[in-house]
Amino acid sequence: LKVTSPIYCQDGRKTIGTGTGFFFKFKEKFYLVSNRHIFVDEGQNIFPDKLTIRLNASDNAGSKDILLPLYDVTDNPIWVELAKDIDLAAIEINKPENCLFFPMDETALPPNLFPIGLGEQVLVIGYPNGFHDEINNLPIVRNASVASAYGINFKEKPIFLVDSRLHPGTSGSPVITSRGASAEGDSKWYL
Repeated sequence: LKVTSPIYCQDGRKTIGTGTGFFFKFKEKFYLVSNRHIFVDEGQNIFPDKLTIRLNASDNAGSKDILLPLYDVTDNPIWVELAKDIDLAAIEINKPENCLFFPMDETALPPNLFPIGLGEQVLVIGYPNGFHDEINNLPIVRNASVASAYGINFKEKPIFLVDSRLHPGTSGSPVITSRGASAEGDSKWYL
């Protein structure tokens, strides 16, 4: 659960929206990954200039807010879109100090030809409408099911659909599946 963070989209000092992000480590760099429309949403005329994420303090003394500017000094975005026409973006972040921080990495991605069937149960981990356990800074977990063929492009895009009762603020949530517990009772979770 600590692989996610609530995101507060800000314009100046004003919060103009909320969402969810998750942390990913790739080639020794750390990223906050979310939906692109959390970073900018031209259709809704939403242009935050920074994001605030909230992490648990490593000494269990509450939480710590971390400010992430979205643009450099010349107003160029410092976040990147991960695929053309896909609502997915990431911003590189420094490893937060004095915070509990557990990024996923490539081992969290399902192997090639990993069978995920229609109707299979998955979990969506997020912060619907900014709602979560604010004392422990933990997200809400919702059940979902796979609603389109996994591994086959949906409308010519490398995406799949899930069916769940989700709310605004859940945008950017990781969708995970668990397969087969080991003899020790541990499960392997895939993003």
